[in-house]
This record gives sequence, structure tokens and C-alpha cells, in this order.
Amino acid sequence: MKLPVSWLKRYIDVPLPAAKLADKLTLSGTKVEDVLDPQGDGVIDIEVTSNRPDCLSMLGLAVEVSAVTGKKVRPPKEYAAAERPARPRANQDVTIHIEDKK
Repeated sequence: MKLPVSWLKRYIDVPLPAAKLADKLTLSGTKVEDVLDPQGDGVIDIEVTSNRPDCLSMLGLAVEVSAVTGKKVRPPKEYAAAERPARPRANQDVTIHIEDKK
């Protein structure tokens, strides 16, 4: 899977050039096949193994980069802007009675 670092920057601040980021990803266990334009804002070619389906998306790769760089992932604008249902909140205590102790 080709990972353009410029696309990745939509989700996370990438503090490293592509070559150094590829090295960190390799050390984390992510298999890096190649780096195009390694000194600049390049493209990292990642082999996504069968045990890492989370790395099949840009957001999944951003989470992986977050793990190796310590930077926080920003949610995509489409998710951040989407209306989410409100979570119900308990306003009262709940009492439970067990009638059949078996």
C-alpha cells in the first residue's frame, strides 16, 4: 500500500522526513517495502500483512504513526462534522432485585 506522507498529514502532524518515518515504522513491525523521495515529503510503500488489517486505511496508518511518534491523531473532517447520537446518561441510581437466587 502506498502511503503518501502528504495525505497522512491530514490526520497527524508528521515530524519526520519519509525515510526516518519509514525506519520508525519498520522498528514497530510494519513492513516497509520502499521509500520514494526519502528525504522529502515522500511516499512510503508498506506491505500490509494479514494480521494488520488496521493498516489498510489512511486513518489506520495514522494511528500506527501516532504510536511511533507520540503525535495525536486528528479525526477526519467528515467524521468530526458528522452528527453523532447523544449518549444516554444515567440521572438516577438503579436498584436490582434478584427474585430467584438459583
